[in-house]
Amino acid sequence: LKGGIVHAPAVLGAFVQAISKPTALPQEIVVAVAPSVLQVIDPLLRQGSASVVTVALNVVKALAGYGTETLASAGDHILTNIIAIISKSPESPPASALQAFAAVCPTVSEENMRSVTAKLLKLLSATTVYDGQSAEALGELFETVGRSFPGLMDSWKDGIIENWSQTHARYYKQRKDSSNEAIQVPFPTAMLTNAAKSINSLYTGFYEAQGQQWTSEFLESLVFTSPRSTEDIALVCLGLRALGYAASQGWLAQSDQLAAQLDAHIQSKHDDVRDEAAAALGKYVGSYPATFAALFASATASDSEGASASGRLQAVNVAVDQI
Repeated sequence: LKGGIVHAPAVLGAFVQAISKPTALPQEIVVAVAPSVLQVIDPLLRQGSASVVTVALNVVKALAGYGTETLASAGDHILTNIIAIISKSPESPPASALQAFAAVCPTVSEENMRSVTAKLLKLLSATTVYDGQSAEALGELFETVGRSFPGLMDSWKDGIIENWSQTHARYYKQRKDSSNEAIQVPFPTAMLTNAAKSINSLYTGFYEAQGQQWTSEFLESLVFTSPRSTEDIALVCLGLRALGYAASQGWLAQSDQLAAQLDAHIQSKHDDVRDEAAAALGKYVGSYPATFAALFASATASDSEGASASGRLQAVNVAVDQI
């Protein structure tokens, strides 16, 4: 490794294999060599090609697996490099960068994490995750932040909400300004999925750190309202999408009050709210099949008509798929 960067990628790859589980070398050996290895990968993280950067990030993950001592005081510096890597392709950051971020989190100072929060959340809010590995890594990142920095919970939560609200406001303005009915302005569903999964993962890590069971209390606070402004609509859509995701994971407790509120949003005059409510109600009912008969009856009732009937039928389809 000390011979130069030319052969570093191959040697680093071998190094990762050597220390990765289940090899499980004695921790003191890995801690002893870590400073030299980190010195080698520093320029690679900043200047290397995509393949070289991936190898360097894999080294960070492998070292972190041996405890925070292996990264010692280098965590803040490594985080800066990782943010620079994500900045190059925020729409599709490499899974290795997201995983390395999660791995290095426990060694980063809260002060430094606080200073980069706004920039980092702005970058991650643009992420459109299609690759399963990247989607899992993004969730792992937010879980780790919630677990490692409970004192920053509010700023991260508020940042996710603010970025989604700004995205929704731009979409709403474009749709309102579009004079050509033939040109459909697409709803930013990928960004909403990003925000919903991110906020769920953040709370998952936070509750785990507090030794508490996961609860939907915060998400329900977003949907137990009647949206009037554009900002209200954005918040309700976020809460509905996040609740739907939580239901599909089997996290939601059975609640007649919540089911009634989801059904109330199906009757909203805002089409985006109706669509999100139908999907959320369908996933909720899908997680509690005993409630399916009541949903089906309300969807096919003679007094169910218009948008309400359509939304309930949509919820029925979602529930059937989940069941």
